[in-house]
Amino acid sequence: MRRTRPRHHRDLAAGNRRVGSDERRRVRRGVSERFITWRAILCRAIHTGLSTAHDLVCTLSWLPEGEAYSIWFNRDERITRKPATSPFRHERAGISYLAPTDGEAGGTWIGVNAFGVTVCLANRYRVPRPPPPRHRVSRGLLVESVLGLPAQSAVAAAVEQAALEQYEPFTLGVFEPYALPLLLAWDGERLTPDRPVDPGGGLLLTSSAVDQAHVVESRRGVQAQLLAEEPLSATLLERLHASHEPERSGVSICMHRHDAQTQSLSRIDVGNDIIRFRYTPGSPCTVRAEPSLTLARVASSPTS
Repeated sequence: MRRTRPRHHRDLAAGNRRVGSDERRRVRRGVSERFITWRAILCRAIHTGLSTAHDLVCTLSWLPEGEAYSIWFNRDERITRKPATSPFRHERAGISYLAPTDGEAGGTWIGVNAFGVTVCLANRYRVPRPPPPRHRVSRGLLVESVLGLPAQSAVAAAVEQAALEQYEPFTLGVFEPYALPLLLAWDGERLTPDRPVDPGGGLLLTSSAVDQAHVVESRRGVQAQLLAEEPLSATLLERLHASHEPERSGVSICMHRHDAQTQSLSRIDVGNDIIRFRYTPGSPCTVRAEPSLTLARVASSPTS
């Protein structure tokens, strides 16, 4: 998508975005399409054929428990990237949220607000890759902009109205109490929503910049092995995200390569009254988690 005039990033939470009619129609066509299966979107999120080590993403898992839920998010990045700032309390549109800050581009890749809405970012790929945006904006700024919003539906509406042609492809995972995760996938041309078929939780997205088909098959196999031995639980997912199976390498979920590794593990627990963000500022196999940050949860209804 191209424009003769650039669209600059604005605060989506403030509701002051306007988009052209052509862009709006194009994005809405994508959003109005039927939901596809979780397996299909997972495959599209982990295309093969990439060669750059700069395109490193994540492993994302979730565990629902009534109106509460937990998520785990490994961020894999090149070792030369500037360190991120650990999570702290921010405020946007009068709403408190907890999020780390990217050390290079600003913004964030994950955050949770007082309503119990969590938003996390995974880079997304197409083969062949689309041309880079003419006026590129960091995808982390998009995440930051929606963290003041009170519900999945509000996040989806804000992303739909954003000038998406500014951003390279991505998948946003949006979580809230009472609901299945919402995945919003932007491929550079179209925005497509999806929800997982299985409401029971587990591995939701995983990706690697090198040999992705093999990596995702291996990582899903590791989860299947663990599930054959014990039921899905927070303890199991904690082990999964620190796993070096089948060996300590670029294939393992706790990822290690000569040029990149798992740089952090974020665990977010949204409870009935309290939200906790526990952050490990390095590979979870070698670095201890920092003390948890907490946020009082704002009461909301299932239909909010």
